[in-house]
Amino acid sequence: MTDQKTKRQSSRRGAAKKTTAAPAPSKAEQEKVEAAKEAEAKQQQADDKPVDPAVVEGSTEVQGAQTPEAGEGEESDGADKGETQPEASQDDQAKDQQSEDKAEDKARFTMPEGLSAQAEGAVATVATYAEKMAKGRPMSALEGSQQQLLLYRAIQRILTLDGKELYASLNSVLAIINENRDSAFHEKRLYRFIDQVKLSGQDRKCFERLLNLFITVCDPATREQALKQTDLELVASTLRNGEKEQKLIAFFGK
Repeated sequence: MTDQKTKRQSSRRGAAKKTTAAPAPSKAEQEKVEAAKEAEAKQQQADDKPVDPAVVEGSTEVQGAQTPEAGEGEESDGADKGETQPEASQDDQAKDQQSEDKAEDKARFTMPEGLSAQAEGAVATVATYAEKMAKGRPMSALEGSQQQLLLYRAIQRILTLDGKELYASLNSVLAIINENRDSAFHEKRLYRFIDQVKLSGQDRKCFERLLNLFITVCDPATREQALKQTDLELVASTLRNGEKEQKLIAFFGK
């Protein structure tokens, strides 16, 4: 009997040991656990945050997108707002087209075949004048007056030529003048150094009238009408050379 009682007591003590709950954690331990969980949550948020494609603090390198070039921001802003760049006016477009056409015509100019060295040299002098005295080119009074003197002498040499060579050379000179009518042979630039050119009064008068004649009739499309309004014999008389006068009149009267 006693043995059975002892066994039952031992059994109860064993069951009590099994069912006894673990002691509750202290307040300090709970705070540590909460702090650890909070730190873990913050770390997780930091890991999940997307990378900002910007310059890393303290670094000169760029991660991700590159910075826009100067001026790109302004263009994109204007596009976003629906703004459009102002278009060139029709007058500006027409002027640009005329300049392009003249440049193309100038590029197509070639020296006529079969000319003598004298004729080629005279025509080349006119072409060089058109290039050096072009609009926008810096030019001193000394060099400008020298170029105009060379131009006058070239015209005089051409008028000593005969036959087809005379006509080919004069036609080439008129073509060069027409191509550069808005540049070297514009009125604002044509006479700018005339007072410094080393010519006698009579030669200067002849030079001025020849230039005025050539810029007036250089365009083939309007030449016939322009000649009707020109006193060709008066211009020719300033040459003071009967043979040259007849050649000039005959050329434009052909």
